[in-house]
Amino acid sequence: MNIYLSIEEKYLKAAQKRDYGNTVKALRLLEEVLEEEPSHAKAHYELAMIHSEEFGNSQKAERHLELALRFDPQLSWTYMSLLEILNAQQKHARLLEVGELALKHAEVCNACVGLEIGLSFEKKHEYEEALRHYRFAKRESLCARDTEKAKEAIDRIRNKEIDQLPYCFNQ
Repeated sequence: MNIYLSIEEKYLKAAQKRDYGNTVKALRLLEEVLEEEPSHAKAHYELAMIHSEEFGNSQKAERHLELALRFDPQLSWTYMSLLEILNAQQKHARLLEVGELALKHAEVCNACVGLEIGLSFEKKHEYEEALRHYRFAKRESLCARDTEKAKEAIDRIRNKEIDQLPYCFNQ
C-alpha cells in the first residue's frame, strides 16, 4: 500500500523522528520536503539543527538557518540559533546584522541577543562594547537565568579590564 503524505505531514513526521532520535529518517524526510518545497522554512530550521547538533557541521547549519530566515523572517527561534552559530564561527559582522534584525522581532529574547553580541565583542577583546551589550542584556532580561548570565558576563569583563592594567613591580 502506497501512502502519500502532504508536505506538512512529512515535515511533522520528520520532526517527530528527530525528537525520538531517528536522525537518519528525519534527515531523509526533511530533504524530501525541501525537494518538493524548497522554501519550507521550518524544514530548513530542522535540517540546521540536525547538522549542528548531530553532525557538528556548522557551515551547513548556518546555510539552512539563513534560508529559513529568508523564507520566513517570523520564525523567532531561528535568530538565536543563527546568532549562536555565527558566534562560534566568529563571524562578527554577520552576527551584528542578524542581531539587529532579531531585536526588531517582538518574539525574540532581547537579553539573549545582547548576550550573544556581547560575547562576540568580548572574543574580539573589545571590552567596552561587550560591557555595553551585557548591560543591555541585563536591562532587557525577563528571567533570573538571563539576569545571572548578564551579571556574570559583566563581572568577567570587569576582571579582564583589571587584568589589563600595566604591571608594576615594586620592591
